[in-house]
Amino acid sequence: MAASSGDGGSKGKKGGRRHVYRSGATGCGGGGPVQVDKRMEERPCPYCDRVFKQVGRWQDHLQKKHPQEHQEQLEKEKQEKREEQPSSAYPQKTPRQFLHDWCQKNKRPNPKYSPREETGPDDKPRWKCKVALPSTKAPKDDIVRFTQRTYETKEEAMQRAALAALQHVMGGRSMHVILPHAYREEWLDLERQSKERSERQEKNKEVKEGKKEREKRHADRAARQAPQVVVMTEERRKEVEEALKGVRGRQIASIKTSSSQDVPGDAGKLVAEELVALGFRVEDVNLAIAALEDRGAIDLEPAIDWICLHADERHLPRQYAPLGASGAPVRVLHSAEQDEQERLGENPDLYYLVSCGYPVKLAESALESAHGNRRVALSSLYDKLAGIPTGGERGDGVDETWEEECWVLRSVYGEDMEYIPPGLMTIALDCSEDQWEDTGGDTSVQVDVFKPLSGTYPHALPTLALRSPALTAGQRLLLTKYLAEASKKLVGDVMVFALLDQLSQLYFEVKSQEISAYSLLSDTANTTRTKAINDQPKQRRTPGNVAGRSSRTHGKRSSQLENDRLLEWHRRLESCPSHAFMRKIRQGLPAYQKREATLELIRDNLVLVLSGETGCGKSTQLPQYILEEAIENGRGSSCNIICTQPRRISAIGLASRVAAERAESVGEVVGYSVRLENRSSPKTRLLYCTTGVLLRRLLNDPSLSGTTHIVVDEVHERSLDSDLLLLLLRDLLVVRPDLKLILMSATANADLFAAYFEKVPRCRGCVAKETIPGFTFPVQDFFLEDIVEAFSYRPTHRSGTFTKGDAQRPRGASERGTKSPASLHGYQESTVESLRAMSFDSIDYELLEHTISFLCTREGPALLGSRQTADLEQGALLVFLPGAAEISRLKTRLASSTSLSNALGSSSKVQIYALHGAMQSSEQQAVFQKQKKGVRKIVIATNVAETSITIDDVTCVIDTGKHKEMTYDAERGVATLKEAWVSKASARQRRGRAGRVCAGVCLKLYTRSKHDSLEEYQEPEIRRVPLESLCLQVKKILGGSIHRHLNLCLSPPANKAVEEALSNLVTAQAIDREGELTPLGQHLSLMPVDVHIGKMLVYGVLLRCLDPILTIAAALSGHWPFLSTLGRDDEDRKARNQLAGASNQSDHLAVVAAYNGWLRCKTSSKKTSKASREFCEAYLLSEQALVAIHKLRHDLASVLADVGFLPRDLLRQLNSNAVDGEGSSRTLLSDFGDVGRIVKAVICAAFYPKLVRVEHPATKYKQTQGGTVAEEASPQSIKFFTRDLGRVFVHPSSVNFSSGRFESGWLVYTNIVQTSKVFVRESSMVPAYAILFFGGAITVKHDEGLVLVDQWAKFRAPARIAVLVRELRAEVDSLLLSKISSPTLELSDSPVVEVLLGLLQNNGF
Repeated sequence: MAASSGDGGSKGKKGGRRHVYRSGATGCGGGGPVQVDKRMEERPCPYCDRVFKQVGRWQDHLQKKHPQEHQEQLEKEKQEKREEQPSSAYPQKTPRQFLHDWCQKNKRPNPKYSPREETGPDDKPRWKCKVALPSTKAPKDDIVRFTQRTYETKEEAMQRAALAALQHVMGGRSMHVILPHAYREEWLDLERQSKERSERQEKNKEVKEGKKEREKRHADRAARQAPQVVVMTEERRKEVEEALKGVRGRQIASIKTSSSQDVPGDAGKLVAEELVALGFRVEDVNLAIAALEDRGAIDLEPAIDWICLHADERHLPRQYAPLGASGAPVRVLHSAEQDEQERLGENPDLYYLVSCGYPVKLAESALESAHGNRRVALSSLYDKLAGIPTGGERGDGVDETWEEECWVLRSVYGEDMEYIPPGLMTIALDCSEDQWEDTGGDTSVQVDVFKPLSGTYPHALPTLALRSPALTAGQRLLLTKYLAEASKKLVGDVMVFALLDQLSQLYFEVKSQEISAYSLLSDTANTTRTKAINDQPKQRRTPGNVAGRSSRTHGKRSSQLENDRLLEWHRRLESCPSHAFMRKIRQGLPAYQKREATLELIRDNLVLVLSGETGCGKSTQLPQYILEEAIENGRGSSCNIICTQPRRISAIGLASRVAAERAESVGEVVGYSVRLENRSSPKTRLLYCTTGVLLRRLLNDPSLSGTTHIVVDEVHERSLDSDLLLLLLRDLLVVRPDLKLILMSATANADLFAAYFEKVPRCRGCVAKETIPGFTFPVQDFFLEDIVEAFSYRPTHRSGTFTKGDAQRPRGASERGTKSPASLHGYQESTVESLRAMSFDSIDYELLEHTISFLCTREGPALLGSRQTADLEQGALLVFLPGAAEISRLKTRLASSTSLSNALGSSSKVQIYALHGAMQSSEQQAVFQKQKKGVRKIVIATNVAETSITIDDVTCVIDTGKHKEMTYDAERGVATLKEAWVSKASARQRRGRAGRVCAGVCLKLYTRSKHDSLEEYQEPEIRRVPLESLCLQVKKILGGSIHRHLNLCLSPPANKAVEEALSNLVTAQAIDREGELTPLGQHLSLMPVDVHIGKMLVYGVLLRCLDPILTIAAALSGHWPFLSTLGRDDEDRKARNQLAGASNQSDHLAVVAAYNGWLRCKTSSKKTSKASREFCEAYLLSEQALVAIHKLRHDLASVLADVGFLPRDLLRQLNSNAVDGEGSSRTLLSDFGDVGRIVKAVICAAFYPKLVRVEHPATKYKQTQGGTVAEEASPQSIKFFTRDLGRVFVHPSSVNFSSGRFESGWLVYTNIVQTSKVFVRESSMVPAYAILFFGGAITVKHDEGLVLVDQWAKFRAPARIAVLVRELRAEVDSLLLSKISSPTLELSDSPVVEVLLGLLQNNGF
């Protein structure tokens, strides 16, 4: 075997040296010198005196003790080594060589150098160089570079030029490593410059791209916000011109004559030059200047308006004329008649006097002499007309005869007679009723009878004012004069009824005469007819209960008879054996023990604050004690008690209870009055009513004449109406010291209310407080932890949260590592874990079902630990939930609950009742019925069951602790109805429902610690709701400053909320800029509805589409018929679109279609409700809401009839169930009920400025077989904006949510809420003309061709059309004001109204 060693691989001899290794110089095992081991050699430290024998320790020492010096030494050695090293071990390439190689590699021609010699500053030659890298394609692609400086040699300049070119083509590489040392710094400098240049270019590129993007966005936004074009065809323009001509009258001839003779002044010349420069004809300019000079003001824009309105549109400049204009000339001038109409519209007092027949000039003079007092001015005009001497002494006493005759006339004329204290009777007569044949036409007369300003009636003559649309001004005054002369013969006797009788006889005789109003008021008036009347024998009719002059005596005798009757009945009740049981029950109440003490406090004080615990009998007994005391003292007929309740069910229930205790029928001595439901009579001495009803009475009778006692029950609830009532009563006590006020509640803060009335100087020292102990059976409280522990409830879902006040368990925390809250100590761990798993943000229906089921078992009450097991097994359950939707959901769940069925067993049944404020009175009364044996009664109610009602068989209350509460953000104008926790006061009231007739239990589905954290009282409603209606009522009743009055409330609202409300009222035209009520505001203040809904009803009458408006108003009043199903918005929306039609794009019209369809099913199958029920199921409708809408429509129509906007015969027709083939009822006031654009225009008029601007994306087109068509945008790409809130979103349940195109670009909304976003819930697309005619102020920009509404809503229209729209708008406003001021005014034949309806209906086409 041969062995190889080293390089040569020579053979070794046997026994030779082995295992000896050498290392050659090449490291390949060659025979180099033997390596010497220097590891043990001593090494001194160069920086100190230390010496080391090991290399490793020496290195460690240098690094630890001398790191800086050692590092500097190493750098120095490296630098010296580089300097000693030759420039290159190998020859280095120059820049020119590198550039040449690059050209060869990229197949480009060789570089071309162009050196140039220059003379330097020192007169020595210097060199520059240009290098070009030619391109094989085109010279424009050549790469050319220059040197930046000059150099001493030509070669150096060429090398530097090559370096610059090289950096251009090979930049970004580490060439400085391989370039000669002399070029390295310049290469790095070129790299830095290139990098900076690239950064600048990139930045400039970003700037340009950003600019392009902004320009694109601006273009897109301009396309999105492009104003809608207002279309008005030539035919429509002619109609508008004719209508304006008919209203304004005069022709242009007089202007033409004057303009040819007069020379315009300097101002007129300047304006004329500008007009001619704009392209208007000289003839038209001269006419415009002449017309403006007649008015006394010359300006450019009015001149353009005048020309656009009057000149032939074919002669207008292109930018001012409609496209294709070729219409006939318009002859519309500003006339004296128009000035007069404007003057009348601005002054309601002047308008009233003129409507009574008095000439404008005389009426103005009379008002000026009377310092604006309408009553004094009318009296002076009437005295002049009738020849009655003036200057008599003003009567100071109370005219008892006047009051008695008012009472008699009210009984004769009923609803046609209205008494407005202190001295006005208004009677509506129809003179055709006394004719044998129908005369046709309007024969109505409204007679205003004013009590004499001087003297005492009937020894002084009353003032008469007649208004009739069928009579001329002269005929009205002639009829008034005849009646005035007749009244002179009746001085000293009651005369109003006789005069009204004579008016009916004289009406048609006067109507046949033609006479001037001025001639009747002149000194030489014709007295022939007057003399004839005076010569006639006195013939008059008197009502059966009036006996001539003995009326006063008769009234006193009637009062005494009533006193005797009441006293006799009272004594009979007190001694009747059959009534003994009722007397015993009443005497057993705690209130009876305090009877005498309470009555004494009422006698000695003006105000009594009574704190009576639940069950003490304060609501039923105290009003009776007051009445019984008056009867016993012989003053029963003069006693008049009003007891207010917060809810209608309480008022009805209490009236029924008290009437039963008195063994009488409701409506006799004891009655009730709730919204549009009245059970009272002239005999009624104790009236239970809702707070709103008393407020309505205060509007008509601010002094509450005849009322002796006001009892405000449940005053702790602090509703908007109750706070307003306290404010009004506080002021009323100053002028009515004989009025007694009693405030009652079980949980009120008595000191707070007492201090409020003590601040009134008249009441100081006359405010008393009294407390009556309660009479309730024991009620055991069980909180959620008790319920979970007793029933072993385990939720099937986890939320990981506790209520506020409990400890919150962190997510992911171990069960053993989490401590239980202190309130849960002593409970099982499983109970604590169940509570941790439960959510308290919403109603837990699973827990409710489980709890109710266990309570219906025999062992349930025992497991709970209740001491009233037997009572709980037999008694009814009362469950409190926040609202009607929650009630319906639980009722449906319980009806199909297997656990409840198993708990009851086969021998028992369950009867479930709902109870909430939206139900009718008859439906609410069903909950008071007692069930048969074997039937378990469950009542599910809102907070209407908290107070003043007693469900006798309730032994168990289940309180969820929640209710619905309205909150309002005045800053943003957003109202939100949300679930909120109740107060402790409400919780106590709910608890007390279980202990009214026997011992009971209260199960609170929240923890004990949550109960402890509840607020003591709920925040007053006046601080969390919109205040428009409140401001109107305060202004109507109290007048003066609304701010000042509201600051006197028990809890004054925020100034911001009041300012927002006033601003909204100004926008709604309910008050003017000075804060005074407008004619519309006068009507709205008398309507018990929201301001916007009231205005919608009025405009529904004006635009003859009342039927659908009634439906929409009823739905918006809290009865929205569409069911919202969680997670099924698409199905909900599809159902609405099927009803209303997607083209309407209106949630409100969907409601109308739903109601009409349901009503058609209801009337077509009277014997069964199957068809209507199937209709509701198919379209996801709430039949309960539709029934409520049907009934509320009647109520709303009655409101319109009460304020005079709806005749009674049409009211009956509207309330009938007859429907046409399309499913909508038809009346004379619903001619346009099926025209969607007009209906939506009414909604816009009522709810403006609640507008949403629609922004569409840029239009995209797609290719089809028929050509290119516009593609409908995706609904998600459409954006919506409001003026104040910015961007908003359409709610997913709205029909407009899935719309990809809106024709008009504008929506009107009636409800906006904020959850995760700001959502518009109910909306309707409105036409442009609706906004132009019923929106804000119009501004015309002639040159730009724009029309602006309130400087926000923009529309594109030529100046000609824009001016026509604005002028027509002025006429429409004037007509509507006249109609609102006088509801009986007929507008159906007005050409302006017809043109308006035509434009709205056809959208200008």
